[in-house]
Amino acid sequence: MKTWIVIAHRGGARLVDEHDDKLRVFENIDFPEGRLREGTPSEPGRRGPPSRPSSEPRDSQRSHMTSVFAGQLSDKLQKGRNAGSYDELFLIAAPRFLGVLRQALDTTTATMVRGTLDKDYCGLSDHELLKRLEKL
Repeated sequence: MKTWIVIAHRGGARLVDEHDDKLRVFENIDFPEGRLREGTPSEPGRRGPPSRPSSEPRDSQRSHMTSVFAGQLSDKLQKGRNAGSYDELFLIAAPRFLGVLRQALDTTTATMVRGTLDKDYCGLSDHELLKRLEKL
């Protein structure tokens, strides 16, 4: 049985599988827009938060970018499923991102999720990440 492990947060993800009986990171996905914080200059030389209508909630840009990345990651997982690249998925993601990602998955891909863990392991090196995954 082929398994993919998705380690993600709103700023990126890593995809892990088993190769020659060892876990390996086979893809790194960077999403720098997800790391932007409110108040981060959006244009060179500009200070302060990006301009937005005053009625827009403070975190709406961050929420929107989180949803955009969850959708892109969901599309990648759907393509992997359609290609027969995996039979089951495990999702490990920052708590807030995990819920958004699960909602973004199409129904068929969602049925392939065998487990989840609400931890943000994205800051770990590949070596440290793989050591932690082996313990799970």
